[in-house]
Amino acid sequence: MANNSNTYHSSMTTQTWAVCAITTTTTTTTTTL
Repeated sequence: MANNSNTYHSSMTTQTWAVCAITTTTTTTTTTL
């Protein structure tokens, strides 16, 4: 149970990081343009 919960949490953290990275990249690109 603990392992499953930890894996799920890690997955959500990765997805959140990915969204932040995409948002940051988009913002940077827009600012550059």
